[in-house]
Amino acid sequence: MRLWMDLCYWLSQSWMGIHTRGNRPLM
Repeated sequence: MRLWMDLCYWLSQSWMGIHTRGNRPLM
């Protein structure tokens, strides 16, 4: 499903953003 793909992508981007720049994931 496209939804799961988008969700996984969002989670990966958020996780990377948190651990690289210390920013909170956009809701």
